[in-house]
Amino acid sequence: MTMVRNRTEDCSAWLIAGTGLLLSCLGWTLLSYQFEFGQGHADRPIIGFLGLFLLAWVSFLAGIVLLARRDPGPKTLILIVVVGLLARVVLIPSNLIQENDVYRYVLDGQVLLHGANPYQYAPLVVSDLATESLQRELRKPQAVSVFSRIGYPEIPTVYPPAAQLTFAFGAWLGAWNWMGQRWTLLLVDLGVFLLLVGLLKRLTIPVGWVLLYLWNPLVLKEVVNSVHVDVLVALFVLAAIAGLARQDREGGIGWALLSGLALGMAILSKLYPIVLIPACFFFLRRRTGRGSSAWVFVVSALLISFLGFLPFLWVGFDRLSEGLFVYANRWTMNAGAFSVLSLLSSHPRTIAAAMIGLFAVLRPSVRGKGTIGSLVEDFQWVLLIWFLLIPAPFPWYALPLMALLPLRPRLSAVSGASLMLSGVSAAYYLSFFYRYHDYPSPWWEVTRGIEHGVLWIFLAVFLVYELVFRNRHAPLTIEGGCLSSPGTDYV
Repeated sequence: MTMVRNRTEDCSAWLIAGTGLLLSCLGWTLLSYQFEFGQGHADRPIIGFLGLFLLAWVSFLAGIVLLARRDPGPKTLILIVVVGLLARVVLIPSNLIQENDVYRYVLDGQVLLHGANPYQYAPLVVSDLATESLQRELRKPQAVSVFSRIGYPEIPTVYPPAAQLTFAFGAWLGAWNWMGQRWTLLLVDLGVFLLLVGLLKRLTIPVGWVLLYLWNPLVLKEVVNSVHVDVLVALFVLAAIAGLARQDREGGIGWALLSGLALGMAILSKLYPIVLIPACFFFLRRRTGRGSSAWVFVVSALLISFLGFLPFLWVGFDRLSEGLFVYANRWTMNAGAFSVLSLLSSHPRTIAAAMIGLFAVLRPSVRGKGTIGSLVEDFQWVLLIWFLLIPAPFPWYALPLMALLPLRPRLSAVSGASLMLSGVSAAYYLSFFYRYHDYPSPWWEVTRGIEHGVLWIFLAVFLVYELVFRNRHAPLTIEGGCLSSPGTDYV
């Protein structure tokens, strides 16, 4: 009787958690229609959206707690997947909430579809300098509307070639309607889900932990509603891990080559996955006992990155890199540790880049283990430190981190901080509320300090706990859906 009652209680709790998530997404969709581009800024229900985001996050955490208590049966697993997919369906008709990057995606995709180079001109001048056929296309009413909504139209595109091809596919689907980009990235999101399921099975981790991605409110907001291309990075990062897992099992250099190509495609989607190359190099060298596979990986990743840019290079390197140069040297938004570096040094970007590069090399080089689990953890640490140190840590930049969570379902500093990030990152949207209502700057500075301070304090406390108690207690992890303390890592 006790077992039946517990099962019934779990079922009810799962239904409550799933309903909370779905109601939050429905609320986002209904509120989103009050977010009309360029209109009614002071009337936008940003606080209401954040309240619903908090409900979604609490529902997400409740699902994690339930999953940690008991290995889900087939019905619960189906519920997890159905709720995650339904949440996406509910958000499909939503309007964009405080985002406009997708309009740049539409323009870049249309330019590429018409045989032009998206790096050649900034949006502000492309209609004057483009070919005659492209000029005719750009005079269409829908195109004019897209142009009026592009942020920083004086700056050429910053998005690498793989992202450009994705935008072109979205433009082929939707023409000048940005919904084509949403459908495209939803397909990528579905690919991430399927790849995670395959990896979880291969790594003998309960498939139910795909909840850490499917129910993640940051993923739902930044992929489905805001339509950000960083989910493409997540897809290729997971593909690289899948290839390395096969290489680890089967040996040879073929899978190392394919994994390098996958990470190269991640770099061609957004440049920041380049910081993951050292982790892969040290993993392969440690597992194979020789450097050939490791160097094959590095060369293939860098080579595909170069070849991806090659068709666009005819505009000249200066033009090709102009948008990225402006972004890397001028952009500062939602900064945490970078703000501190700015107070301490006149060259904070150089210092931040050096710290990220040094950490990306040192972290994987000094670890003793060489399992896929340790590789995933290295990825998590490198991406988290990168996120915390850059001058513009937008919430959607954390999407690859969210995709890694199911592969490392253990109570650790980096996984815990990533879970915290999935919730506190929503504080970024308060910056718009403060701006629209003329709040003085200290409001945003304090909010930003809390947002980043919570993450750093959590990391510090958890790391101290691990250092002090690691000889007394084995680290907690998740096995079979329940908390336990194993002595070995998974391979």
